[in-house]
Amino acid sequence: MMRHTVRQSSIAGTLALLLVLLLSCSFDRVQTGTVVLTLSDTRETRTINTEPADMVIASYTITIEKDGVTVTTEHRKGSEEDITIDGLSAGTWTLRVAGKNAGGLIIAELHSGSQDVNITRGGVTAVTAALVPLSGEGTLRITTEITGESGLIKDAQQQITVSDEEGSTVATGTYDAHSQVQLSLPSGWYRIQTILTDGDPSTSDKLFGSRLEFFRMLGNTVTDLTLTYPIETYVAGDTGPAGGIITHVYPSDTLQDGTGTYQGTLHGAVRQSIDGVSALAFPDNGYAELDSLIDGVPKVFEARIWVDENHPADERVGIIMGNFADGEDNQHVMGWEIYTNGMPRIYWDGGLKDVRFNYDVRQSRWIYLIFMRLGSNFYLYVDDTTGDGSNIHGVAIQSSLGSGPVEEINLNQSPRPFRIGSDYPNTRQNFSGFISDIAISDTTGKTMLHLPLDRFLEVAPDDLHVLEDGSISCDAAQTGYSYTSTVRQFIAGYHRPFGGIPQSVGTSEFIGTGNLNTRLLHNVMGQEAYTASTGEETTDSYAASLASNLVHRGYDDWHLPSIEELEEAQEVILAHRLDSYALDGHYHSSTEVSSEQMISYDEDSMMRVSVERGAPLLVRPVRSF
Repeated sequence: MMRHTVRQSSIAGTLALLLVLLLSCSFDRVQTGTVVLTLSDTRETRTINTEPADMVIASYTITIEKDGVTVTTEHRKGSEEDITIDGLSAGTWTLRVAGKNAGGLIIAELHSGSQDVNITRGGVTAVTAALVPLSGEGTLRITTEITGESGLIKDAQQQITVSDEEGSTVATGTYDAHSQVQLSLPSGWYRIQTILTDGDPSTSDKLFGSRLEFFRMLGNTVTDLTLTYPIETYVAGDTGPAGGIITHVYPSDTLQDGTGTYQGTLHGAVRQSIDGVSALAFPDNGYAELDSLIDGVPKVFEARIWVDENHPADERVGIIMGNFADGEDNQHVMGWEIYTNGMPRIYWDGGLKDVRFNYDVRQSRWIYLIFMRLGSNFYLYVDDTTGDGSNIHGVAIQSSLGSGPVEEINLNQSPRPFRIGSDYPNTRQNFSGFISDIAISDTTGKTMLHLPLDRFLEVAPDDLHVLEDGSISCDAAQTGYSYTSTVRQFIAGYHRPFGGIPQSVGTSEFIGTGNLNTRLLHNVMGQEAYTASTGEETTDSYAASLASNLVHRGYDDWHLPSIEELEEAQEVILAHRLDSYALDGHYHSSTEVSSEQMISYDEDSMMRVSVERGAPLLVRPVRSF
């Protein structure tokens, strides 16, 4: 009995072991999947051949990759047409196919360059991939859409310039913007630059915007490109897009420095909006230039930029701001730009210092850049989430030329003022994208220059209120809104680092500085604005915080106005008899008098008044766009 029992246990153990091994093997197999690839290409597409090359596909190179794992296989055309690749882990893989002629030259690839393939465990994924030739001609079909205030343009004309990957112009002309344009182009990557004008672009001084797009032409294929121009033109007193009143219109030919120190002039640069942000575009070598030399060496340079994700990697995006001149004596100059591969770059003292950062700005969205100089080192901080400088992270250096201490250079020894969007002598490539807010700070941290590059200011339709449920509103028609049951007065708050003596943040009074003022106030005080110059009580319900957190009609770009913005808003609101304006009240501005006082405006006396930062006043947010 004992021997029999042992024998049974031995057999059971062996069977269990075999079962484990079989299950293990089966489990291993179902962890991976298989793709069966069918390739298609037609003889008709291959017959279009404008280049002296054999355009008959003889073999394929198939590459499929995921999470750093790459599987490559070669397949000769004429053998089995379906290609099987197995042992692929579950998930989304990226497939690329290169069709080669008998000499090994790549003559075709997938229509979009690559395509996604979803692999399931234990499954077979069938994929049909169409190849297109990399030779021959295709048709570019351009459609122009004019939205918004389109009636302002009487004779819409569009100047179109198409450049190849080498930067050479391959097509140019002026066309009726309401008619579809068709151009025949050889296969390849191109850049198209367009300018919308009222009348002949060579004589018209009315520019209504520009576009810079990158596209790819395929042989024997029609490529459709739609160019949209939102025309936004207002005068003071008009109702703005957020339902408020337009209170300021920035001039079309000059730049207003928020510090009141430096002004600028536009030379072919065009004000326009992209993704809801006002910016400058630089068509046809356009640029902006300061009217005077920068006094002193900047410590911090900030800018918002937008660069197309398809901008060629080997092409310099262009200068953001600087005074470098090609072929000239470049001591005592500096520049900030976006170099090849979309890398932010700073060069100093004519290039004795040249620092490039490991970051690619080509993302088709707004990105905030902060260049900083500390001692002998340069740093870059990037906000690629909110795009407004409120959520930054550091970026590593890609390469650095020059070592040792940074020489303090005197920029005034160069006779060239800073330019935006182009180098001197304006023959080099202009900035291929859009530039918005620009700010420069000196070695003490004081703002030397602030160019918001906005087009309009719009005041909120009503005073800011905190409703009974804790939400923020500036809409008198909102349900549950009542002057008697909601909070409508707020303090400015004290900035007291580490709970010590109050300190001023460093705000300005001029038109265009309210946005920067609000960001500075909100950044340093955060959730702990002190309610008095002494004591421990703090609050997050202070004027700058509430204004910057307001969302109204989908717009979240509100700020506390500077004193000049507030004065202008009051004048326009009163002129248009907006009943919600409190004639007997004082309103907060974002302009400081000192560490303990802010500037308000008294409507009765028509004078500015200083008020304690702890005094509760009304808040009327504004937005710039």
